[in-house]
Amino acid sequence: MDDTAEDGGVATPTPEWAAAIRQARDETGYRGPDVPHTVGGIRARLRGERHDEFDAEPADVPDGALFQVFLYHWWTQALADNADGTRSPLRR
Repeated sequence: MDDTAEDGGVATPTPEWAAAIRQARDETGYRGPDVPHTVGGIRARLRGERHDEFDAEPADVPDGALFQVFLYHWWTQALADNADGTRSPLRR
């Protein structure tokens, strides 16, 4: 499942993914920055001390469903890293 659509060489969220993000923001009160659902976007939003762990995982994850699990896991970690000081159940 690809959650982005190509638009002039730039990946943009599909309407379904954008709606899910809006719903999650509304339900959780998250007001941190957007975290793109891409390897580069997620890495850019992770705390620095998580980069080594994050960088090591893609080599062990094949394409397909397992790669999506990897992205979803780290995307939630990046959201938690950027939460505005509220207590988040996503923080490890």
